[in-house]
Amino acid sequence: MITWDARDAIRVVAIVGIVALASGCREDSCIDDACGQPCARVRFGCSAQPLYVGPVAGAPLAYRLGLGNGAAGDILISNGIVTAVISALDAPNDLAPTGGNLIDLGPVGGIDDLTIVYQLAGILPDDAFAYRALEIVRREGSVGVTVRGSLDGRPDVLVVTHYELGACDPGLRVRSELFNGSPETQAFLIADTSHWGKRRVVPFVPARDQGYLQPELDLLELAALWDPHDHVAGAAPGTDDPGYASIACDREELWGVSDLEVSAIGTPMTFSEPGDTIVFERMLIAAGRGLGPAPAIEAALAARAQLFTTPTIAVSGRVLAGGLPFGGDARRASIVVRANGAPVSAVVPAGDGTFATTVRAGGDVTAEVWSFGRKVLDATGPAFGDLSIEEPATVQLTVRRVGDPIYALVAFHPADDATRAAVTGSFHGRQTECAPWLGPPHGASPACNQVIVAPAGTELEVPAGRYQIFASAGPEHTIAKADAELVSGEVSVVELSLVRLDVAPPGWLSVDLHVHGRASFDSGFPDQDRVRSFAAAGVQVIAATDHDAIGDYTETVAQLGLDQQIAVMGGLETTQVIPWLDVPGEDVPRVIGHFNFWPLRRVPGASRAGAPWGERLEPGELFDRMDPLVGPRGVMQMNHPWDEPLFGRDLGYLRAIKFDPRRLVDDPATNNSVLLDSPGGRHRNADWNTIEILNGADQVELQKARVVWFSLLAQGLIAAGTGNSDSHGMTDSQLGWARNWVDARTTVASFDADVLNDSIRDGRLVAGNGIVITVEIGPPAGPRRGLEFAPYRVAAGDVLAITVRAPPWVPVDEVRIVTSTGTRVIASGTQLMHPLDPLGTAGVLRYQAMLPIADLVTRDDFVVVEAGLAYPDAEDFDDDGVPDTTDNNGDGVVDRSDIEPDEDAGPFTVPPDPRDPSDRRYWVTRVVPGAWPMGFANPLLLDLDGGGWVPPGLP
Repeated sequence: MITWDARDAIRVVAIVGIVALASGCREDSCIDDACGQPCARVRFGCSAQPLYVGPVAGAPLAYRLGLGNGAAGDILISNGIVTAVISALDAPNDLAPTGGNLIDLGPVGGIDDLTIVYQLAGILPDDAFAYRALEIVRREGSVGVTVRGSLDGRPDVLVVTHYELGACDPGLRVRSELFNGSPETQAFLIADTSHWGKRRVVPFVPARDQGYLQPELDLLELAALWDPHDHVAGAAPGTDDPGYASIACDREELWGVSDLEVSAIGTPMTFSEPGDTIVFERMLIAAGRGLGPAPAIEAALAARAQLFTTPTIAVSGRVLAGGLPFGGDARRASIVVRANGAPVSAVVPAGDGTFATTVRAGGDVTAEVWSFGRKVLDATGPAFGDLSIEEPATVQLTVRRVGDPIYALVAFHPADDATRAAVTGSFHGRQTECAPWLGPPHGASPACNQVIVAPAGTELEVPAGRYQIFASAGPEHTIAKADAELVSGEVSVVELSLVRLDVAPPGWLSVDLHVHGRASFDSGFPDQDRVRSFAAAGVQVIAATDHDAIGDYTETVAQLGLDQQIAVMGGLETTQVIPWLDVPGEDVPRVIGHFNFWPLRRVPGASRAGAPWGERLEPGELFDRMDPLVGPRGVMQMNHPWDEPLFGRDLGYLRAIKFDPRRLVDDPATNNSVLLDSPGGRHRNADWNTIEILNGADQVELQKARVVWFSLLAQGLIAAGTGNSDSHGMTDSQLGWARNWVDARTTVASFDADVLNDSIRDGRLVAGNGIVITVEIGPPAGPRRGLEFAPYRVAAGDVLAITVRAPPWVPVDEVRIVTSTGTRVIASGTQLMHPLDPLGTAGVLRYQAMLPIADLVTRDDFVVVEAGLAYPDAEDFDDDGVPDTTDNNGDGVVDRSDIEPDEDAGPFTVPPDPRDPSDRRYWVTRVVPGAWPMGFANPLLLDLDGGGWVPPGLP
């Protein structure tokens, strides 16, 4: 429940009096509780349907949106054409400090693609609109919602937003007002801020040199990027996704910035004197289904033409390939329409290849047709007629194991430079570039150059060319390769066969504890494809950890008949996005980064599916809140502790608080001691059960996180290290890369989450990107003990028995031992087995040895075993104890010439995927882009003198 200090209420009551005195009887002022209809001069005609405004739970089923965020107690408003959901006041979401914001918007019968649209008056966290009262409004021919409050950090600045929907409106009419009740002149604006999350809606700005391509968002240069536009729009490049558009009604232009991560659209910055009121009226439109932003732009222009001079022109045409209609999907055809060279709209042709829309007129009208990520045709309109483009090839894929078809992941790679040049593409220059581009990289399969193949087989369209086609089913299988020349208009049948390998110990479970899907604000990956990706990767147990919403794929697993292969634990990734934390030495407030929690039970109809609000809490307070929900055997995990911030929001807690791994945790001269605080009275800020050390397929987070993990271990803060994919789709991070293999006495068929989590909390797991390390300790002749956190009393002659396994296509170049005194390589070169055939089955066992404990440690200590490729050279130029810069200019030396301009350190980069088959990373990167194979076992705690394990301390 949102709380508000009574002193703030008294201040606002006083300010309301000031407003009355200052404004008198202003006409239609929402501040004065007299909201007129926003955009009153705009009218639409239709055969009206019944209007609805009220709780989501009471709304007609036909009016509800698919994939929406709205909970049962949120307010749904619909006219049978478009549906919107306003969050309840005590149900804040995402970037907003309170409820009262637009969290769902879409055409009736369709889906929602919004995370949130909330209002702000400036760039600081205190500038967000914080609503304290909500009123439902019913008028003749319209329904609405009015929310009132103040700026989040300034109770003397009053704000109101009124949402209204007329019987025939294609979108919401919105009016926001801000009253400066402070005694000072302030610089304010009013803007709708949309959090897109970079992997779903792609903004479209009708301006020269923009369209789908906007300038990179730089929060420090926001004023220079705050530009005017007639309207703005956007759409996700999927087959069901609506188009969105926004226009101003009380001014000719919208001002703001648009970016894949976040857009802010509203008024220009204004100097507001005490007693001044700023007003912003606009329409937020949703229209179409899988047709790009064009339907919403067309409706926006129809509204704008009733307000301002808006010349328009109708455009139409048909796309053909091989003489047949070609459309229905942005993969096949997506068109940008230009007027006088400036992009004015974008449309995806219908299934019959036709397109027809209205665009802003102004000079010659042209169209550029994109197909499979490439611009393939320019044409002159506005009546474009038939536009003929090259027909793709069709491929029918099947992957088998011992003759039986299975789920697998298949990747296409150009076999020659000519094909690569001809098929490299992207979505109109946005998002990831792929070769070939088989579909939007963050959407449904096929995505980028990959496709999920089901046991029944999968058919897909591929641009013509010569390809190498690779199949994989995770590191416990071989990979397979086929060469194919795909011809335009022809069908090719490709079958690939895989063999299971004994990589992991029998009975250990393959587990990915950090996975996202469509419920996360930054994923556009459908649930069914998400679950198919589990099967294709050979992962047996998943923690569904969507951002700030409890996730669970159990029903989808059952629908696909995979419940004997895959077990799912409901979970959550708390994702603070409202800066608030004061960190000594920092000029701006921070957030605490991301934490995972499992198991959790999804609560249908509840806000955030039952997840508590996690903003403005230190980790210890968050643990206090989450501990009763996960239970005494559940897991609380600190994710990617040293990850880079994203749009000013910290992703890793230890980086956010400026933890120094070279100093003691209780050192008062550093920020380290905050880890020992218990801000809520129960849990300490360091009371996580696990730390995510491997995040994704590359080595970047591992090379940084291991440093802080080893520092904590040396000081007695013991927590299991995990490795997870953090996958949001098929291409950002591939599911199961990284993953954990857990020694737990449970199976998928009789899955017991408590048993699995007991093993995880006790460190009975290893993690890796295709590399499995097993470790035992005891006498050479046995019996020996495996991994667990109970200290081991070392006896004379005891050994550390190490076994390293990996599939033949995953390289292992060295094995390392880590203790509190540092890291040393114990095997490399000819001491390891290197398979001769990466496509074969031989050579899984890479290393096996018994090392005397006496040769490893001389006092109580921890021992961690690592294996994989050598770590790339890196330096710590910002002197925080964690490497931050790699050899970015390729001169073989890491020095300050590798640092980006205007930066003190970094970046920490991953070398590009090799194209030379002799490169050690070549084969693994054919199926796992960006992979840098690594693996580690969790620590053993060695008690050398029998007096109980004593942390060794820092070197």
